[in-house]
Amino acid sequence: MRQHRFYHPNLTVGRHLLSVDEAHHARSVLRINAGEAVELFDGECGLAVGEVVVVSRSEVVVEVGEISWTTFAGAVRLTLATAMPRKQRQGFLFEKCTELGVWAFWPTIFDRSVVKPGEGSSDKWRRTVVESCKQCGRVWVPNVANPLPLADVVSGMDAFDVCAVAGFSESSRPLIEVIRDARVSDDPLRVLVFIGPEGGMTEDEARMIEAPIVTLGRHTLRIETACVAATVASGLL
Repeated sequence: MRQHRFYHPNLTVGRHLLSVDEAHHARSVLRINAGEAVELFDGECGLAVGEVVVVSRSEVVVEVGEISWTTFAGAVRLTLATAMPRKQRQGFLFEKCTELGVWAFWPTIFDRSVVKPGEGSSDKWRRTVVESCKQCGRVWVPNVANPLPLADVVSGMDAFDVCAVAGFSESSRPLIEVIRDARVSDDPLRVLVFIGPEGGMTEDEARMIEAPIVTLGRHTLRIETACVAATVASGLL
């Protein structure tokens, strides 16, 4: 049976007081008792087995004796610059793409975006990806940026090895082919994929991005489905 996992940034040897949310989950949901072994992960490269030493109404404390450090094992570090679907479908997007290995989420505001979330939405999305990592056993927690105007995302394109726009055109190729052709070393390939709103990008936005169009399948996909498809394609290498 797999040990219960808890997220704890800045992991070191010694005693750690779990955050309010993690302590509530341990105490009130999982009913963990002192003396039980648990796992802590820091969301970056640290993973440790610890022992719960204190469980009270106000705190849960875990003693860590040794930490193992891991390296990112994926061939691709995929960042999704995506419009946001409607509220009821956002959780699916963040949960499933986290399980499938996405590196980062850049929620992007387009001219035709139906949903234009504020910065406060990011806290909920970050909780979702942490919970997803706890459930699926992932050590690395994807970065979730605050909602960004498209122009800000475009200004950061130089940091990527491959940039692409999900869509259809006469010259478009499958995303996995574009990624495969671009990978020339064993280092993780930094890939940025733009996924536009339900109404599509404007011509001005497409010109601003200036990236090749890639296909994610034969059919028109919802935003969250396109994000999942892009994540699956990038994880097949």
